[in-house]
Formats: sequence, structure tokens, C-alpha cells
Amino acid sequence: MLRRLSWLFALPVLISALAFGAFVTPASAAQSGLLEDSAVLTPLDGSTVPPDRCVESDRRLDAGTYAWTIHTPDGTPPEKNLYLRSDSYKWTLCLSAQAGFYKVTTSLTSTTPGGSRATRSYVLDVPVKDTYTWSAEFHSV
Repeated sequence: MLRRLSWLFALPVLISALAFGAFVTPASAAQSGLLEDSAVLTPLDGSTVPPDRCVESDRRLDAGTYAWTIHTPDGTPPEKNLYLRSDSYKWTLCLSAQAGFYKVTTSLTSTTPGGSRATRSYVLDVPVKDTYTWSAEFHSV
């Protein structure tokens, strides 16, 4: 009987927790992100050009300033701060073969017609055949 009563007292606490949790906006958790990819890459000799590789994610972001960077085994360029309006964005991270080198490009593109697009690129040096990992990251500042 006592155990049944303890559930009766716990039920209002559980209901309250769920009710207050419903007021937490999911956008606050989405104000940072990481896209990552990896592959076995070989040095480019000009005879073969592998196809581009891309990963993407859809994000809803609040208006504000975001720090944005690219990570490669070669290093990380300085973060770039950019202001974004409140909108939905398609975030992509691509690796493309250029004339003798690989280029990592990340972009945030507004899904609103006529919206803005921001792009960053960085060279990925591939001196030997190996598995390489590259990524892009952003967070609100």
C-alpha cells in the first residue's frame, strides 16, 4: 500500500518536470554543430580525379554571431565570426580534388529564397595514402 502511495506522490513531480521541459526551446541546443567526414585518400598525380565527397545537415539557427572553422590534419585556420539571421540553413562539408591538392569547403546556405550563403575553404595536404579526417564546426559566441 505504501509503495502505491509513493507513485501517487511522484506522479505530480513527473508531470511538472515534463511540463517545464516543454518550454525549453530545442533551438538553444542547436546553436553549435560539427560535421565530419573521413576517407582513404591518395596523393593526386593528375591522372585520376576522384569525385567530390559531401556531407550535409539541416539546421535552424537563431539570429546571432557564430564562430566557424575547419579542422584538417594539416591544421586549423583561425575561426571566422559571422552574423546569421534567424533562419533554416543547409550546412555542407565537401572535399574536392583540385590541380594537385584536395580542398575542404564548408558552406551555410539559407533555405529561404533569396537568402544568404557563407563559404569557407582550406587545403588538405595528402602526402601519402592514408585515412584522413576533416571537419567543420560552429558555435554561437
